[in-house]
Amino acid sequence: YRRPNHDNMHVRGYKEQGSINTPMQLAIENEVDRFSIAIDTIKRVRRLTAIGVSVAERIREQQAAAVRHANEFGIDAVELSGWTWPDNVPSRPANA
Repeated sequence: YRRPNHDNMHVRGYKEQGSINTPMQLAIENEVDRFSIAIDTIKRVRRLTAIGVSVAERIREQQAAAVRHANEFGIDAVELSGWTWPDNVPSRPANA
């Protein structure tokens, strides 16, 4: 990973402290959740860095809300745990 020509690659590890967490809390702690990945993308893609500041802040707020919900109710919010791809999403061409 830290070899020449790997500037376009970033590795995530697993962090676990033995506590009982929801799946989303674990993903957030390990920075592999949808929120962390979106924020990381905004930070790492140069053309998004300047224009993505307000979006990144809204994503951080959603991430914090997810953690608050899990802490309060002991489960992930239904809109996170029950999410599925919509049926009307066009498929990508095979050569994309």
